[in-house]
Amino acid sequence: VVALDQDVTVEVSDIVADYSSMGDMTVLEGEVLPANTQLNVTIDHFFTNSGLRLLGGVIQVRLHTDVETYDLDSQNQRIWSNSSTQWFSLSSGEIKNALLNLPEGISGEVDFWLEARTSEDWNLLFNTQPSEFMLNGEGPTLLSVSPSHDAYVNEEDQRVVSFNFHDVGGFSTEYLEAFVWIEARDDGDSSSPADGIAQRDEYKAATLYIDQNTNLWTINLSVNDSINDDHQWVRVLLEGTDVAGFALPESTPDVGHIRWESRTPQTSSIEEFEHLGNLMAQNITRIEPSRDFGWKLVTFDPNGINDISEIRIQLGNDSQLGLKYTVSTNICASFDERLIVDTSRCVAEVIDGRLHLEVWAIADWSLGPSGLDDGAVEVKVIDQDGVMTTSLANRWSLQRNLVVEVTSIVDQDGPVTQLIVADSSVMAGDHLNLTGYIDHLLSGTPYDGVLNLQWRGKILGELWRGGTAVTVEQGQLTYSIPTPTKTGLVKELEISLWDPLGLEKVASVDIPEFMLDGEAPELLSSNMASVVSRFHLESVDIGVNVREGQGWSAPLTLTCQVRSLDVEWDAVTLNRNYTTVFDGNTMFSFTFDFSELGDPSTLPPQASLACWAEGSDDSGWSLVSAGGNSDLDPWLITNLNSIGPDLTLEAVEMSSEIVEGETVRLSFSVVNAGESLPIPFNASIEIVQG
Repeated sequence: VVALDQDVTVEVSDIVADYSSMGDMTVLEGEVLPANTQLNVTIDHFFTNSGLRLLGGVIQVRLHTDVETYDLDSQNQRIWSNSSTQWFSLSSGEIKNALLNLPEGISGEVDFWLEARTSEDWNLLFNTQPSEFMLNGEGPTLLSVSPSHDAYVNEEDQRVVSFNFHDVGGFSTEYLEAFVWIEARDDGDSSSPADGIAQRDEYKAATLYIDQNTNLWTINLSVNDSINDDHQWVRVLLEGTDVAGFALPESTPDVGHIRWESRTPQTSSIEEFEHLGNLMAQNITRIEPSRDFGWKLVTFDPNGINDISEIRIQLGNDSQLGLKYTVSTNICASFDERLIVDTSRCVAEVIDGRLHLEVWAIADWSLGPSGLDDGAVEVKVIDQDGVMTTSLANRWSLQRNLVVEVTSIVDQDGPVTQLIVADSSVMAGDHLNLTGYIDHLLSGTPYDGVLNLQWRGKILGELWRGGTAVTVEQGQLTYSIPTPTKTGLVKELEISLWDPLGLEKVASVDIPEFMLDGEAPELLSSNMASVVSRFHLESVDIGVNVREGQGWSAPLTLTCQVRSLDVEWDAVTLNRNYTTVFDGNTMFSFTFDFSELGDPSTLPPQASLACWAEGSDDSGWSLVSAGGNSDLDPWLITNLNSIGPDLTLEAVEMSSEIVEGETVRLSFSVVNAGESLPIPFNASIEIVQG
């Protein structure tokens, strides 16, 4: 597979002129060319990646000549004069030489560049970065001046004023003169009033000096403008021609060939300094950790607001503590990490020539009182003329103290919800849910921010500790402390709050001793054998032992049911509190009455009594059993025996044959082969014939 090369480079490989100010006919960057100079432009084109020539296709180009003249529009901006050739085609694979003449009657800086187009499926690459040179079409061309037009520069008693010209013929003091107008000296010095507008008859002649470097000519003169007040003007006017008789660029007396504004160096001043945020009293800022505070100030610079480079507000006579505003970037920042600037509330605007600055910050917990001069503020306005410093005292107070109220510590995990009090039993792995309120001590305002929560205690002599950062919102503290998966008495547990760096304890609370339970209560197997008679179901005693070392105070639920393969009586459920605790075992006693649920004589021989238990210890652990403990897999299954009364009829005799309508005497004996029967009973005899 061969990739198609569709990138085609079109470029100007050479430009030569029929005149050159630098000797060689090749046009160089920055060269000065006369008006109407003919340019011979060499244009090449080829495949970009391979460098091969094209064999076909149409590419069109045109040439642009853009001249930035020295003529000014109504807005005192230089005027552009732009021209372009018609589109013309390049011969495939051949170098093209195009001829054109530079404009006449104008001078200025020329941007000369090429533009290309095609209808072929090519990607044309051509450089739009122009070749730059100077066009001298109107005699002397003024290249630059010093000071620059409308500059605002410090007054000098010997200022060197320079004009840089390009001119082929050059200059001579015989044909050229310089005149200076200094507002403080010359305004109103003629018949015209002092109106700040330079008149021709107010100008004074000045000595000029001429220096030459080929076609570059520099005209210098010395001006003393120290007599001017701040913001007064100086203008310099040149009159005459070059030696060839070409006139200088025109300028009117009220404008001048050079004009600048005299500057009397002065430092800035602070006109207002206002406290923002939480105040202790008028003009005293309360600084509290994680709370915002700020200042608003108004500053004025007689030389102009643009002179100001930076405003610094230093606190506590600590050169590293404070806030600053940088004018060039329009950014507020802090000196170090102890203050955190709220950049969204850094507002600077110029109103009536004055800089109004509002800056806000938040005090970090790393801001401590050590080494600080409490209340001291030093405001510095830095401008190009120096530093204006204003020192103030008793303008702020650092208040770090907090008041903490712990409202509750609750175990809300699992089936048991409880306040943590003395001798509570908590399931291991549960969380201690801490809630409380935190306010700034002196202001009483809710705390907002981060604190470091730590806990430290002992379990069976082993250290239990931990910590984390917590976020307090509107003064409300909530956090769930995880407990370890251990069993034992928790002692000497302290929950404390520290600053975010963990260096200073803010508050602490002692937690009463409580039991941490890491083991579920075990339902011990029953030693109850087949001791329950189906004939004594009116009072069945069942004992339950639970191994629980940490505490059980809730009732135990025991459900029992008489059942067989064919018959199931209704289940009976009882709830009982424990009767005693012995050797780590919690003991329960239950008495069931099944006598009203069915006829025991109809129960099959394999009938049994099944029981299962439900309950949980004080920490919420549910009852477990090494064997079964459910309806389908009972904890206790005991067969029902048949111990009880065993009645039979013996020695049954009849006095005569049974004849319908006759009286027959029947005698028999009732024999009890089992338990005695203390209650009377009836015997029924049914004669069945057949």
